[in-house]
Amino acid sequence: MKKLIQSISLLLISTAVLSAQPNWNPVIYTNSTTLYAKVTINGLPAQTGDKVAAFVNGECRGVSDVVTNANEGYVTLLIQGESAEENASFKIWSESNDVVYFVNKFVWTNPGNTIGTPLDYFLIEGNGPDWKPVIYTNSTTLYGIVTINNVSAQPGDVVGAFVNGECRGREKVIMNNDTAYVTMLIQGEAVENVSFLIWQASSVKALLVPKHISSDPGGTISLININAVNGLVAFYQFNNNLIDETKNGFDLFGGGLTFVKDRFNTPNTSVAFDGSTSQAEVSNSSSLDFRKNGFTISTWVKYSSNGNAVIFGKHVHGYYNGYFLAAVNNRLQFYVSGIPITASKYSNDNQWHLVTGVYDGMNATLYVDGVQEATQQIPYTDFSPNPVRLGYMQTPGYPERYNGLIDDARLYNVPLSQTDVSNLFTENNWTAQEISIINPTGGQRLKANSFYTIDWTATQFIDSVIIEFTTNNGLTMEVIAPSLPGNSEGFYWHVPKINTTQAKIRVRHLSSGVSGVTAVPFIIDPPKITVTAPNGGETFVFGEIDTVKWVSENLDDVYLEYTIDNGASWMEMEDYTIPAADGKFLWRIPFVSSSNCKVRISDGADSVSFADVSDNVFSIVLPMVKLNKPNGGENFIVGKSDTIKWISSNVANVKLEYTTDNGSSWISILTSTPASVGSFAWTIPNTPSTNCKVKISNADNSFFADTSDNIFSIKNPVVTLLSPNGGEQWRRGSSQKISWTSSDVAKVKIQYSTNDGTTWIVVTDSALASTGSFDWTIPSPVTNQAKVRITDYKDVTVSS
Repeated sequence: MKKLIQSISLLLISTAVLSAQPNWNPVIYTNSTTLYAKVTINGLPAQTGDKVAAFVNGECRGVSDVVTNANEGYVTLLIQGESAEENASFKIWSESNDVVYFVNKFVWTNPGNTIGTPLDYFLIEGNGPDWKPVIYTNSTTLYGIVTINNVSAQPGDVVGAFVNGECRGREKVIMNNDTAYVTMLIQGEAVENVSFLIWQASSVKALLVPKHISSDPGGTISLININAVNGLVAFYQFNNNLIDETKNGFDLFGGGLTFVKDRFNTPNTSVAFDGSTSQAEVSNSSSLDFRKNGFTISTWVKYSSNGNAVIFGKHVHGYYNGYFLAAVNNRLQFYVSGIPITASKYSNDNQWHLVTGVYDGMNATLYVDGVQEATQQIPYTDFSPNPVRLGYMQTPGYPERYNGLIDDARLYNVPLSQTDVSNLFTENNWTAQEISIINPTGGQRLKANSFYTIDWTATQFIDSVIIEFTTNNGLTMEVIAPSLPGNSEGFYWHVPKINTTQAKIRVRHLSSGVSGVTAVPFIIDPPKITVTAPNGGETFVFGEIDTVKWVSENLDDVYLEYTIDNGASWMEMEDYTIPAADGKFLWRIPFVSSSNCKVRISDGADSVSFADVSDNVFSIVLPMVKLNKPNGGENFIVGKSDTIKWISSNVANVKLEYTTDNGSSWISILTSTPASVGSFAWTIPNTPSTNCKVKISNADNSFFADTSDNIFSIKNPVVTLLSPNGGEQWRRGSSQKISWTSSDVAKVKIQYSTNDGTTWIVVTDSALASTGSFDWTIPSPVTNQAKVRITDYKDVTVSS
């Protein structure tokens, strides 16, 4: 089909209509056919000044001026051409209205001969409307299939394109295999709303095409169906006016009206009635009574609430006459002779609906949105003397005025078929506004704090939507996306951190209120946190580092707290949140002592709604060390070993230190030894002092320590024998003075040997060291191997 249209377009481009005296310049050949013809335009004689042109395959082969004689128009035309039997077509240009008319007749040329005679003229009949296209510098190329009442148009029919009543294109149809096609240049620089008329040669009248298109300057629109409806008496599109588009003269007049968006969201292309002062009507005409052959009344409506309101019709209230459409108790009705038939469904949903009443002379049928709602046999008893009115009936107080929108109101003097009515509903590719939720459909389990794509489908006239969310099956709604394109490829939703089994999503058209809702509720699984450690029964020691552990779902961050009063109050472990995925935290045990401790881990963004606590209490204890020895007053001798003793709890290792300056400085004894041993054998260092103390502390935390209560002494005892010191000769029985010096020695023990120290004999075992001397009577026997030894009376290692 596409190839066919393109081949036809080659033929038709040459017939583009000119908007001024045509510049027809014949191609001259050496031979020609002479044509004698009578010329008419729409059945009337052509006039002086009109022109006739002949064409062969789009090439102008002759032009002749019309001459008149006895009120008839004639031409003598030389059709240029060498070859016999070329198919020549004709066009007529009318000087009076500057319009070119098509001629639905061809002749076969006969070079050197004549067609017709001055007594027997060939008839050239120009037919068509007086539409004169306005030429612009740009245009849209249109390829269309042309029908009238869905039956192919016929030779001689003409299609016209219009923008706001101005003709923008005009072409006759071309037949191919019993199908009528048109190729047309629609003049215009900008994208505009284009309407059509089809001039029907057989009825010699123009028929309205309900379909409108948007032009595409510089572009091409292919294979659209341009279908006119015969029998259309009045048609109101409300394109910012109250004009009858059929050109039959039934224009409306009225007041209190506002032009608003239509069902395609095009501004100023439907009319709003306010239910109070709005009204429109057309002067009364018997042409609108429709008594003989039936009729059809149809209009689009959109309303939310009406009591008893006339929408569109011709009727006198209280009498069996006329016809009209109404909204009664929020259901649509069709009245014939005052008798109503009523739709079964309510239509006060603030959405566009097509209401159509068809009367075939016997039966009244009501359609809503192209679907039959009711039918009833009703006699059409009398016509109404009132004019056709929209939005009201001129009877004080009854019925109420219409409050809502009206668009594309039509009157036909024929009953439309059900197919025709269905086509009215779907014209211009309209489909009922509808939004369907694809995901979530319901029944799913979504994880809180996850991301989920909400998907929907919307009909083409849903321009923008709002997305809403409910946790209570629709009792309340929360907006989660305030404005998205209707055809958006989904919405990436951050599922909230809540717990519900009654969640639904609603996608709603902003202007019409049309919405799609999740069929059944879905579930949102809330964030989950489980404390795994500490979970009760543990004992922790201040200063140690222990691991807090948890498992979580649907959380980004967690907040860590602890209590020492079983939950009466809580303290933070850190002043910042921790990534939930870490699952653990190294906690330095705080300086507290309690057996009523617990840990609480909560959602970092909502510490109230989602949290878990240790199942049972645990304990935090403080380390303890106590020094028992030395604890003051002791005297330790340099080089000797003595025992440091302590007790401890909750301490693994201890550190030992001592001071010789009563704590001004400390000297290490041992950096770490197990606390549990409780003692340490200390070799007394050679740091004599009377201001000594020992300190024991937790090797891991020196804060926990204990010190000798009082000072003790470290001593280094010395005794030095001065006399005898060797070489002396002391007589037996004489008194000799043994002398010495000493320090840190209380008493001395004095011994002598007669065999150079092999054996020793006590002189005295307890002489005061401070006296520094002792008078000794020299004993027997005589010897030259004598020695004296003086020692600490308790420690013989301190000697001289």
